[in-house]
Amino acid sequence: MERFDFHVPTRVFFGTGVIQELGDRIGTLCRKAFVVSGAMGKNSGALEKVVALLEKAGIDSIVFDEVERQPGLDTVERGAEAARKEKCDLAIGVGGECPMDAAKVMGLLAVNPSAKDALLKGSAVEGRGLPVVTVPLTAGSGSEVTPFAAITLKDPHPEIRPLVSPSLFPVMAFVDPVFPVAFPPAVTLNNGIDALCHCIEAYTSRTHHPLAATLALEGARIVRNALPEVLADPENLVWRRKMSYAALLGGLVSAQSGIGLVHQMGAYLTLDLGFAHGAANGAVLLAVLKHVLSALGARNGLLAQSLGTDLREMGSGRAAEEVLRGVKEFFRRTGFRAPIEKDRISEETLTRFAEGTFRSQQYSWCGWDELALGEIKSVFRNAVFPEEEASF
Repeated sequence: MERFDFHVPTRVFFGTGVIQELGDRIGTLCRKAFVVSGAMGKNSGALEKVVALLEKAGIDSIVFDEVERQPGLDTVERGAEAARKEKCDLAIGVGGECPMDAAKVMGLLAVNPSAKDALLKGSAVEGRGLPVVTVPLTAGSGSEVTPFAAITLKDPHPEIRPLVSPSLFPVMAFVDPVFPVAFPPAVTLNNGIDALCHCIEAYTSRTHHPLAATLALEGARIVRNALPEVLADPENLVWRRKMSYAALLGGLVSAQSGIGLVHQMGAYLTLDLGFAHGAANGAVLLAVLKHVLSALGARNGLLAQSLGTDLREMGSGRAAEEVLRGVKEFFRRTGFRAPIEKDRISEETLTRFAEGTFRSQQYSWCGWDELALGEIKSVFRNAVFPEEEASF
């Protein structure tokens, strides 16, 4: 067994109703909490519930509920300033990926404003910020247990920049499967696709991590089985628990193996075309897999099995094709369709997307082998104009 490092300092409280323990669990850490959320938290009633639990535990709170989709640097700096001004000693992110990511960065910058430059450069960050607690409302992003945060930059060119630092790890996560029940099927579907992408990307990462790979295969298997059931019966908490667990596994493994080509390509579909995060990742998943699976060799067999193929009666050489078949069948069962309108993506647009993805390879969080610009553009083109058959 090769050497590896598995580092997740987040204490996870998981299970139906676990959110009721929030006040008691953080009482020793916090006198005044800075609660970060957005439209999802406000409209679902989850934000109000968290504030009420803090009040019941005798903990003061300040609410920052202005986190937008794809939060910008100005938003997190404004939140950090508010937390600092109010002398808050803990940040709580309530929502999907965006509020949790924003809470992480706000918590860091509230204590250490100068950390911004190091974060943006991908350099080491000195010191920690406010302790951060996460309350995920969806089953998908896994952000509740990662050292990542995605922030949108406007200059010198629009870019969704993943930030990474051990200082961004939350100290606690409260994963309660009750929360995702409140959201419509499209949100459930897109988040489930995102969870699957985290698991597949961690398994196919250039930084092969044996423990993360094991958890990734389990996560992919659970998503394949659970997401269609959740979509068919949204209030079934048995399947909801399974999806929340799979999303948690997706976060744990991405924290070890980095962010993959699927996420980095998908970011441009989100930023430029307005795709939901999970839908953007799903739109490029097959094209990326066609490009990377040939390098995995025998490891493709285990991934194919997690996606529903019994390989005992076929040669291992078919495993890569069976991975693709498994993903396509999963998309069919869940009703997922890549929302790409081909007439909105010109050759110039493809080139711009590819150039942005190519530049992102310099960062330490990259989980894929370095590709030439032409190769990345080819993958983008295959996502927009998919070939019917893959060759390996």
